[in-house]
Amino acid sequence: MRVADAKFPEAFSPPPPTTTTMLMTGGEPDAHAKTATVLAAAPEFAAVASQLSAIGDTPVPAPAESARLVALLPRLQRAEEAQRRQEARIAELRRRSVDALEGWYRLGVMGVNDCFAEWDERTARVERAVVRKRAELEDR
Repeated sequence: MRVADAKFPEAFSPPPPTTTTMLMTGGEPDAHAKTATVLAAAPEFAAVASQLSAIGDTPVPAPAESARLVALLPRLQRAEEAQRRQEARIAELRRRSVDALEGWYRLGVMGVNDCFAEWDERTARVERAVVRKRAELEDR
């Protein structure tokens, strides 16, 4: 006997017989098991019966209508392909729009900000030079 068998004998013992295993092995379940099975599935009987009635109540379309719909299939496929092409084109235009907007932002907004920053630095340098010169002239 292996060590695992000795430590956990319940892990290697067969499960207790159930209705399913009894039916698979050819055994007959008792009346209580049959009743439990039927009562567990009882709510589904009404649902299945309703679905089957709905199928029976569904009218079958006339052959001419079915043929007309089948004849529309190539046209629908062409429309679907045109829609796919349009979606691809729209995606490409969106991508290009984003690229253009990013370029405008980098060049227009950021470029102008850099230009103003440079002008501000230059103005500050000139202003410091003017203040220095004025101070020198006043000191004389």
